[in-house]
Amino acid sequence: MKRFFLLTTIVALNMFYSETSNAQGKLDTLYFNKNWSTTINQHFAEYTLITYEPEDATFPKEYRCFYKNGQIHSEGAYISIDKRNAHNSIYDISRTVYDMNGEICEYYEYKDGKLNGSVVIKGDDGSTSYLEYADGLLARDYAVIEYLNGTVLKYDLINKV
Repeated sequence: MKRFFLLTTIVALNMFYSETSNAQGKLDTLYFNKNWSTTINQHFAEYTLITYEPEDATFPKEYRCFYKNGQIHSEGAYISIDKRNAHNSIYDISRTVYDMNGEICEYYEYKDGKLNGSVVIKGDDGSTSYLEYADGLLARDYAVIEYLNGTVLKYDLINKV
């Protein structure tokens, strides 16, 4: 019985220390108005952004942003968050944006702070647009748009047709 208790204690302590060693870091809370400019008072904020910067630089910096009602707005990894204007923030790895109902409406892939990979945007009409980026630039001169009725359109981004 003592051996079982000792083994259970060792396993529990090991789990505790491995979780806390990865979880240590700096949390910060920022408040933004409807124009994504900083407001110092949460009562005037439309969005609340929580950032996490791990002590271990091999782990990504992460953020979660919430609408005023507490519903998640977006989440992902970042390189830097502009505390004066969130539009100037630099993201990394991926970023997911949700609508007010918690449904995914936008998805972005990044590498070294530049769009790199897939971008998926859902339209208000239920359509889904797909774009590809490489090193911050459009990789193709067209977007693929898929409509709810199954129609797929190749939209020319240069000539807007």
